[in-house]
Amino acid sequence: MARLTRGERFKDARVVYNVHKKQTMDEVAAATGVSKSLIQSLEDDSVNRSVGYDKVAKLAAHYRVTTDFLLGLTDDPFPVPSVVDDLGLSLKAVDTIERLEMFDTPTGQLQFRNASNHALDILNCLLESPNFHEVMENLLMCFDSFWVNANGRHFVCDDYGLEAEMRDAGHIVLKGDYAARFYANEAGNSLRELVCKEVPILVASCIKDK
Repeated sequence: MARLTRGERFKDARVVYNVHKKQTMDEVAAATGVSKSLIQSLEDDSVNRSVGYDKVAKLAAHYRVTTDFLLGLTDDPFPVPSVVDDLGLSLKAVDTIERLEMFDTPTGQLQFRNASNHALDILNCLLESPNFHEVMENLLMCFDSFWVNANGRHFVCDDYGLEAEMRDAGHIVLKGDYAARFYANEAGNSLRELVCKEVPILVASCIKDK
C-alpha cells in the first residue's frame, strides 16, 4: 500500500478524519486562524511552502489528528490515549507507578512479584479507599492556606462576636500559618489512619486468596 503524500494527509485530515466532520478550507481557516492560502498550499503537493510548527499544531488540534500523521512520521492519524493527558498525571508520577513493580536495594534490584509483594495492589487499595478523600481534603485545605498567605491575604475577622459564636458551635477558627500547619498535621493523621486501616485488610485478603 502506497503511503499518503503530504497533500493527501492534510486533505484527509480535513475531510475524512476531522472530528468536526468534512469542512471546507474557509471553515477551517475561520475556526483555527490558519489562512486558507496556507491550508490550500499544504494540500497541494506541487507547492513547496515552508510552514511554522505552530500552524501544523493548530490544524492537528482542530482535526484531532496527530502532528506526526500530518508530517508523515506515522500512518496512524489518531493520538494514542495517555494517562498523562487523560488523568493529569505528570510523566514523573507515571514513571514512579511503573517502577512500583521493582524495588531498588543497595545490593541490586528486588522484584516485588518474586518477593510475593503487592506494590500496585497496595497503591490501588489506598486510592480506592473512602478515607483517601479525607487525606486529600486536608491537603487541599493546607495548600489553600499556604496559597492565601503567599498572596498576602489573611483571614482577619473583625467581628469577634461572630468568631466566638463559631467556636461555641464547635467550628475551628484558624488564621494564617496556624491554619496551614493544622491541616498539614490533619493530613498526616488521616494518611496514617488510612494505611493502618487498609493495608491489614489487603494483607488478609491476599493471604485468603492463597
